[in-house]
Amino acid sequence: MKDSKDVLKEYFGEGNLRLAFERYKRTADGDAKDHSGIKIFESNLKDNIKDLSLRLIDNKYNPIKPLKFYIPKKTKGSIRTYTLLYVEEAIVFQSIADKIACENFLKLNQVNNSVFSYRLHDEVRVGLNLIKDEDAKFYFFERWRDLYKQFSQLSANQIADTENQYRLATDVSGFYDTILHNLLFEKLRNDFNVPNEIIVFLENLLNVFSGTPKSLLKGVGLPQGPQPSHFFAQLFLYDFDLSLIDKGFSSYFRYVDDIHLYSLNEEKLVSTKSYIERKLKEIGLYMNSKKTDIKNFKSKESRVIESKKILNKITEYQPTNILEIIDGKMVITNTSNNPKTTYDEAGDLMKSNHLDVMDDQLPKHKSGNIKDHIKDQLEQFILLTKDVLVEKENGIWVRNEKKYELNISDSEYKQAITDLKRYFRSVSLLKQDTSEAFLWETEYLDIWISLFRNSPYDESYLNILASFYRKGSELKNKLLSLYDEFDYLEWVRHKIALILSNVDFDYSKSELSSIYQSYYKNLTHYECLSFYLIFMIHLSPDDSLFSTIVMRISNDEMKKQLFIKEWIVFRMDYNDVSVKKILEVKKNIGYE
Repeated sequence: MKDSKDVLKEYFGEGNLRLAFERYKRTADGDAKDHSGIKIFESNLKDNIKDLSLRLIDNKYNPIKPLKFYIPKKTKGSIRTYTLLYVEEAIVFQSIADKIACENFLKLNQVNNSVFSYRLHDEVRVGLNLIKDEDAKFYFFERWRDLYKQFSQLSANQIADTENQYRLATDVSGFYDTILHNLLFEKLRNDFNVPNEIIVFLENLLNVFSGTPKSLLKGVGLPQGPQPSHFFAQLFLYDFDLSLIDKGFSSYFRYVDDIHLYSLNEEKLVSTKSYIERKLKEIGLYMNSKKTDIKNFKSKESRVIESKKILNKITEYQPTNILEIIDGKMVITNTSNNPKTTYDEAGDLMKSNHLDVMDDQLPKHKSGNIKDHIKDQLEQFILLTKDVLVEKENGIWVRNEKKYELNISDSEYKQAITDLKRYFRSVSLLKQDTSEAFLWETEYLDIWISLFRNSPYDESYLNILASFYRKGSELKNKLLSLYDEFDYLEWVRHKIALILSNVDFDYSKSELSSIYQSYYKNLTHYECLSFYLIFMIHLSPDDSLFSTIVMRISNDEMKKQLFIKEWIVFRMDYNDVSVKKILEVKKNIGYE
């Protein structure tokens, strides 16, 4: 029988931690990633891995409470708690998931025909040998967009191809937040052969990671954001998936907590609904009654409408192709409607993500002239704007409900907005190619502000403002107005302040003083990051307000203080702030 130290070596050896670091570095979710921590840890990677491994194996490692914040859901007024683990905690969490995933890879694949969320990448089965592979991608999961497309396509086909069919649709209420640790550990121990030493370690880890920005909730919940949480959530529903597959539902599909079942027999689905509710309650979960229904698609028309609705939803998550010119060559730039920060294959932060294609693959104006293409795309944008939106008083734009009635044409409206963004990006990028310094002044600015107000979860609107508009007083004032308006959404405020920190904005000392006085008292730790950044970039170290910000940073507890300093320096470098300015800030905030 292995002693405790040997077990810990199997999970936290230097090779395990190196693999976990490479996987964490490539995490696609920018909001759940310690960018500055990754850069610092990697600067002395071998020694840092060795030190962390020794502390873990000798039981001298103590996890640190992560940075937590609220982000908006698509449902207006709803929020979810998001978690950013610091780099060491993220590596440790990933290392545990890596080991369990590798040892249970084939077992977990048994549900792949029904479960389409967070499916393990083929590289996972290789385990530690992956480090020796020069061509390794170090991905933990398959591409989520491809899996979501499969889920949607199968659901749409099931409805379109079968007459007089019934569908049971439901989801799990507050899935990640309500997973009970004791039941998760029981499954890990009994079904996935996880040693007790790791269960005890994971229990301590999850208790530190649990809760909200202001409270710990021990014994319940997986932190939303970190990659391993998705993995453990999948394991938690493994037996549940098998039980439904075993009942003979060849058309049982699940994506995260969204569940679809199909049958020609309505009574069978009614009884299955009760069965699902019982099975979920057995593991401490609850069916969301507001999102649970059984529908019948009798007519061909109803099947076509529903299938189209499902397939249209895919476009919300698929990349948008935009025309761009790079080094004199026409390319398509892939962006997302709900984009996160973009990374290259090594996991490094990128400012753009370009995909070269052949000229004959691109949409072109018949004349082949770029200026004609700009004119054509702009006309399309203006026409679509008039069709989709209506301007009200005070520059507020709203949905044209005469054409896009609420609920009835919701998917068509979302597709139209996607096209609106695509046309505008295409025009803007082409204009920037013909004139490198081109930026919009105020044209169409109210449209993007209005759309963002209506969908504050969608960062793509802020990306448009940051990328394509001059950093003048009009944009600044509108962003400050949004900052004031969304005082209840710290994620939104953080993203707005990131734009306001741009070096191209001009601020007077009195203006910065007024901004500070208006907001400094009630900021969360997460909001402080980008809020302080504005002053670090736009004030001289000799200014008294600069000293005030430095003092506030220094008054934070040590880990938070260090993270803020690391984050500010990292972000200043990313924002192309001068080396001289960065060195000044580093010296004054005491960051070496």
